[in-house]
Amino acid sequence: GPGGMTAAMYGARANLKVAMIDRGVYGGQMNNTAEVEKYPGFSSIMGPDLGEKMYKSATEQGVEFVYGDVQKIELDGQKRIVKM
Repeated sequence: GPGGMTAAMYGARANLKVAMIDRGVYGGQMNNTAEVEKYPGFSSIMGPDLGEKMYKSATEQGVEFVYGDVQKIELDGQKRIVKM
């Protein structure tokens, strides 16, 4: 959703390699919301439109979107291994 995409964008801006894993379409619950009011930068916007704008911003920052369902995260020293 919007929180995850915002965090991903800030991570990418900090020169981190960021992948956002989602089991559905980007934007999460926003896609089921007809109108979002008073969201920062918009007085009113349709949920799917906001999701699309955030997705475009994130990918322009270098965020990679991966579709799947995380089953497990393993630690290997400083690495995190995501099992899907």
